[in-house]
Amino acid sequence: MKSNLVKIHSEPSEVSGTVEIWQDGWERKLLIGGATQSIFRLDGTERGYWLGFAPTVRPESVLILGLGGGTIARILRKKWPMVKQV
Repeated sequence: MKSNLVKIHSEPSEVSGTVEIWQDGWERKLLIGGATQSIFRLDGTERGYWLGFAPTVRPESVLILGLGGGTIARILRKKWPMVKQV
C-alpha cells in the first residue's frame, strides 16, 4: 500500500524541539519532538490507543491535564457530549 505522507507544517520550538503536522491519507498527525501527540481523522472516525483512555462508564466530569492536540477531549465529547471537561 502506497503512503501519501505529506508534511503540512514544521516549526522549531525552544522548549519542545520541532513541532510538525503530517498528513497521511485521511489522518493528520501532530508530532512534537518526533513523538505523535494527536491524530485527527478527516473522515470523523477515531482509532488507536486513545480509545483505550476513554472510560467505559459515563463519568460525571473529566479533568484533562495537558491537552496536547485534543484527541482524548474530542473522543470524550463525541462519546458523552454533556460530560463536563475541565
